[in-house]
Amino acid sequence: MSVLAGICCGFLLNLFHVLFSFYLQLKLFKFVFLKYLYNINNLYCNKFKKFQLESELIEKCVKNYSKLPRHMTLILGEESVSYEDLIQIIVWTLPTGIPVLSFYDHKNELKADTLYEVFLKNYKELVPHIKWGVSFSKNNTIEKNLSKNGIIFYFTVDIKKYYLVFYYRQLLIDSIKELSRKKDLKLTDRASTEAALDDLMMQKLSNSGNPDFVVINGNVYTTYGLSPWHIGFTELLTIPSYKLLTVKDFTNILHVYAGYERKFGR
Repeated sequence: MSVLAGICCGFLLNLFHVLFSFYLQLKLFKFVFLKYLYNINNLYCNKFKKFQLESELIEKCVKNYSKLPRHMTLILGEESVSYEDLIQIIVWTLPTGIPVLSFYDHKNELKADTLYEVFLKNYKELVPHIKWGVSFSKNNTIEKNLSKNGIIFYFTVDIKKYYLVFYYRQLLIDSIKELSRKKDLKLTDRASTEAALDDLMMQKLSNSGNPDFVVINGNVYTTYGLSPWHIGFTELLTIPSYKLLTVKDFTNILHVYAGYERKFGR
């Protein structure tokens, strides 16, 4: 009997030890988890506070500028793609009132959907306030309807690509096929057909329209193959590196554009 009691006592002691150890592990896990949540929340609050402060600074600066571009394009040049720096430029553009911001990478290394995912990860609350252009997948593109779900689009973000000759040939073929499938389009003669084809191809090439301000990254004064018909009346500016930009540099870039004077016919 005493042996059985000893076994039971030992079993209960071991069980108590296991349960108590499990309890201590739970407390430790709870502490680590709560600390993780605190750090995440603190990081989010600091990022959002930084966004608010920078937005106020940008709004204060640009309201004194005589003009702002309707469409600004950043040419990446020879620099590698830095999605973190690009989304920062998107965030800075939000409070300016510039309708369209686009990026041009002649190496075609900039991926639209990756840019979207990085932006979503860092600024999820701002995603609905941007119209993601046709270069982004349809899952990320919101129809342009200012009253849809109460969302107001502050501006459009898009990516321009470098196209080789074979692309234009294929683009012409695809455009002709697309026109032939449009039953509601009445093409009565050669002139109307050519006009409709030109409009469709320019729409595909110019996605978000022609930029009136192009910022070239690097010290080489070249547009890296950006289609010349896109920039016939475009102001150009070079900067050392988009990866080194501060919010003050960004407002200074817009200030330079505001000082440009177009002298048509003079």
